[in-house]
Amino acid sequence: MNKIDELIKHVKDADAIVVSAGSGMSRATGLAFWYEDSPLYMDNMKYFAKKYGFNGLFQGFYNRFESEEEHWEFLLELYKMMNEIPPQKPTYEYLKNLIGDKPVHYVTTNQDFQIDQKQINAFQDFIQKYEDKKLVVLELGIGPRNQVIKVPSMQLVAADRNSRYITINKGELNIPDIIADRSIGFSASIGDAFKEIMTGKSHGATTQGPTKPQPKPELTPEQKAEQAKVMQQFYPDYMVDSSIRPSSFPMYLTIDQKHPSYLHTVQYGQSMMYSIGDAAIVHCFTQDG
Repeated sequence: MNKIDELIKHVKDADAIVVSAGSGMSRATGLAFWYEDSPLYMDNMKYFAKKYGFNGLFQGFYNRFESEEEHWEFLLELYKMMNEIPPQKPTYEYLKNLIGDKPVHYVTTNQDFQIDQKQINAFQDFIQKYEDKKLVVLELGIGPRNQVIKVPSMQLVAADRNSRYITINKGELNIPDIIADRSIGFSASIGDAFKEIMTGKSHGATTQGPTKPQPKPELTPEQKAEQAKVMQQFYPDYMVDSSIRPSSFPMYLTIDQKHPSYLHTVQYGQSMMYSIGDAAIVHCFTQDG
């Protein structure tokens, strides 16, 4: 079974699907005007592009306009582009055909209004409804910098052995070891990947996974004791506690007992930290110290 057939089987067997879409999805539909001076951008923002020299709408947010009226003119034109320009390519039609009539929830940071806004609400209810079911997380055009979506998606899959993770993003897949055995990555434009899925013919996509997770070296009890001894010279209250988040490594408590802070280190190199009580300085340590 090739990767395309495996992807289709996962979607077909799924009880529900979470679709997370990043800026790559907007670009795949032809709505490429946020970070580049594309023809679509120039058709609508030619005046501002020539006068101020910014490329893409995003730079316009940080531009100093000559007047408040001109600033509002830019914002109104931006609003029209976001609301009135339809997708230039049938990427969303491909997505609908792939999902079929499966229950689906959309998560996105995009502002192109192409995803039904009603579907963006009630994420927690959706996840609870399909807890311990066959859930597929389909990640579209999300790079490693978009941690707002990427981290929760990966943790969701890591916490449930029945779930599957499918990511499509050109050049950057970043599948963590902890979910590698249940993941498939396609390094390709979303449009090309969907064409392969729809036609079964190659359009140049390279694939990754599923692969067996590589075992991580474990410290011996003696090494752990020595590590704690060294650390306590600098942080008297240093300790290692048990993990309290799905897919997390042990929790490191490095702040005095009056101002504890909890650092959850996860396998793909990101950390989630929150403090209890007053503000405190937290020193973060990798798994290997």
